[in-house]
Amino acid sequence: MKNKRAMMSLVLWACLAAVLCAQTITVNAPNGGERWFIGDPVSITWSSSGMSGDVRILLMLSGGATVGTIASAVPADTGSYTWTAGTLTSGTAAAGEGYVVRIRAVGSEIFDVSDAAFSLVARTQPNLMFFLPLACSSGTELKAGMNCKFSATVHSDLVRTSNVRVTGGVVGGAVLFDQAYAELAGDASQKVEFIWEVPEGAHRVYFQIDPDNAIAESNESDNRTELAVSASVNVQVLKAVSKR
Repeated sequence: MKNKRAMMSLVLWACLAAVLCAQTITVNAPNGGERWFIGDPVSITWSSSGMSGDVRILLMLSGGATVGTIASAVPADTGSYTWTAGTLTSGTAAAGEGYVVRIRAVGSEIFDVSDAAFSLVARTQPNLMFFLPLACSSGTELKAGMNCKFSATVHSDLVRTSNVRVTGGVVGGAVLFDQAYAELAGDASQKVEFIWEVPEGAHRVYFQIDPDNAIAESNESDNRTELAVSASVNVQVLKAVSKR
């Protein structure tokens, strides 16, 4: 009888081990090297197999200390969670390096941790960008001599920015727009535009934010937008008619 009970216990443990081994969680992002600005919406993603129920997401230091809870119960099969970077259930994490996330199945020991650390960055600098890219009201294939209104939308991300200068015109040619704005509020936009009579040929037109690099930004790579346009001569072809 004892042998039978022992055998049944071994079978149950083997079955439980097989179930647990078939369940996995793998953190996909953040997985090392990311620089996330506090307050920005970012995606924490993971893959899982053989699981149901919820996962708990923790913010930790790479040394193992728990900083706080990001989310207590997220369905495991969603594979992603949109996090307002830095926000915890009990406050906000400090800016710094050496952070990882730990995703653990609720009620289980199954978990995974970011492979390497990421950073949380305080957004103390503005980021000026083109919210809407450069466009021409008449398209990009024009008739020579047509007037086209070129426009774009400048956006100030989160931080109020003063003395914002924007220029625009033809690449390698005339400056057709040059305007300074005393202030752009955080999360505000400003439309910019100029009208140009497009001559025959292929051209590139542009808008440039902060052409003098007078404003220190968190991202300097999104301050310019360009558009290629071409204009052809409208030639009327006359067909000769022979007389008999």
